[in-house]
Amino acid sequence: AVRTATLVSFALGIGSVVAQPQLSALHARRNRAELKRFLAATTRWIFVASLLAGIVVVVFGARMLEFFGRDFTSGYPSLLILTVGHVLVAVLGPLTSFLMMTGRQDSAAVVHVSSAVANVLLNLVLIPRFGIVGAAVASSLNLIIMQLALWVLARRSLAATVESVHEGTNTDRPV
Repeated sequence: AVRTATLVSFALGIGSVVAQPQLSALHARRNRAELKRFLAATTRWIFVASLLAGIVVVVFGARMLEFFGRDFTSGYPSLLILTVGHVLVAVLGPLTSFLMMTGRQDSAAVVHVSSAVANVLLNLVLIPRFGIVGAAVASSLNLIIMQLALWVLARRSLAATVESVHEGTNTDRPV
């Protein structure tokens, strides 16, 4: 179920890598308005691609799991939960790439490390009680919380860089 659900996250992964040079260039040129427009457009494309992939996984997921063996179809409910998690993460776009390309990689790393710890804790709580579905809920919930934390950092970063441009100060200062 995990491997099949990650098909949905390919759009975010590929979109993030493709967007990185442009994010970096716009940041270097201090073109905040264009940076925001580019990030919004990239996010829309990533979300649409992720949603379409998610629909395919939901519709054909049971058959896809059957490729691994008939017993794997019992993982379909978990596949649905994981797919929804990946689609919801795509709504906010390539935030890790944005933070890395704008000099906020340390903040993004803290969120990712915290997320790994949170994932372990969520799994310790949910798996004993709910089994494989608990693992899927823990993973999806963790992905969503991580993406929301990255979104908060990205919003603060954009606000700080816009303010510093107006003040004529260095836009590369850490948030």
